[in-house]
Amino acid sequence: MAEEPSSKVLVAGGGVAGLAAVRALQAAAPGHFDVELITPQRHVTTRSLDAGPPFLRATTARVELAELAGELGFRFTRDALEAVDPGARELLTQGGAQRFYDTLILALGTRPAVAVEGTVPFRGLEDLGAVVAALEPVASMAYVARSANMWTPPLYEVALQTAAWAAHRGVALRVLVVTAERTTDPLSARLLASGIGLMDETVVERFHDGRLELAGGGTISAEIAVALPHLVGRAVSGLPPGAANGFTDVDETGRVTGVEDIYAVGDMTGSRLLAARQAGLAADAIAARAVV
Repeated sequence: MAEEPSSKVLVAGGGVAGLAAVRALQAAAPGHFDVELITPQRHVTTRSLDAGPPFLRATTARVELAELAGELGFRFTRDALEAVDPGARELLTQGGAQRFYDTLILALGTRPAVAVEGTVPFRGLEDLGAVVAALEPVASMAYVARSANMWTPPLYEVALQTAAWAAHRGVALRVLVVTAERTTDPLSARLLASGIGLMDETVVERFHDGRLELAGGGTISAEIAVALPHLVGRAVSGLPPGAANGFTDVDETGRVTGVEDIYAVGDMTGSRLLAARQAGLAADAIAARAVV
């Protein structure tokens, strides 16, 4: 007779990080955990780039979570987290449901906030269409990362795609990257080889009337500016306040600082580790404590 699962794990959040946590738990201790995924989402969306002439096209694939739950053997509840009571090991949903847990994994993601006033926001592939549309009537464009703590690779990639788009069309377009971080020599060389201007270790305060206004004085002209947003963590009622920008404080295994048996993975931690890697570390730690 199959052994009944002996440990109840709630996963709050149905994006890539939440699903990575479910899969990591199943791999770390097969059959040991009763896993329930709680999220208001009906489906999970993944994005990728199609090969082809510039710009590369962003495509999406949607997978129904209810269908996925049946295939992978976890429970799925379409609801949203409202609050957590760590002492009672209880989660309350916005729909009024109560769920008790042995372990809780939070994978709630972040929300974007404007980083540079006046710029077009670029969160990732979902904004690629808006960026391409903005290019048509302009002769100069700036891509901006205001903070050295941002995840900047998508911005460099879209700048390179912009230069390729202009070359493909025979359009005279001046492309500039202005970033607060210090770029590596290989990245700098790649940008410059593509005809992209670069100003690193430079902070932009705002974009106004066709000019980037720099911290400490000075301006740079550009007809349009695209900027990465600040990512802000999601506060959870019942848990200790987060760190800078609301990100959740965790240790090296993902355990939330100051509470027992609650973990956080993905963007809400502010970590640059891939979600799958974070989920794996958390699952291994949970399994080590739960499986004896």
